[in-house]
Amino acid sequence: MTAAAVCFLSLAAFAHGFRTTSGAARAPGTLRRNVVGKLRRDVVVCAAPLGSLTLVGAGPGDPELLTVAALRAIADADALVIADRLVSPEIRDLVRGELRVAGKQPGCAEKAQREIYSWCREGLEAGRRGVRLKIG
Repeated sequence: MTAAAVCFLSLAAFAHGFRTTSGAARAPGTLRRNVVGKLRRDVVVCAAPLGSLTLVGAGPGDPELLTVAALRAIADADALVIADRLVSPEIRDLVRGELRVAGKQPGCAEKAQREIYSWCREGLEAGRRGVRLKIG
């Protein structure tokens, strides 16, 4: 398992483990047990070689302000690019691989975030290069 995959799975486990469904904070020991349990399940499920996931900032929306590394990442024809809805159309037009845009709307951000995690995990498990394209 690559370090990027472990990092992603750790972040996903933490993101889902901090609060209960009612919004109340979990007991400290419970959080640790839940995160370790989720990581163990994810590691067993993801025993095959994993792809990679690169985090790319889209900046304020002007393609001229992207770094060379950011441009290379999103212009990769084999990449799975997962973008936020707010990433400018000019930057999304530079994507040469598969583009998936999360439909984060006010009041349904949690559903969209689960969709993003699902897409990232799908790409990692398929051994693909993933690019998480975020505004800012």
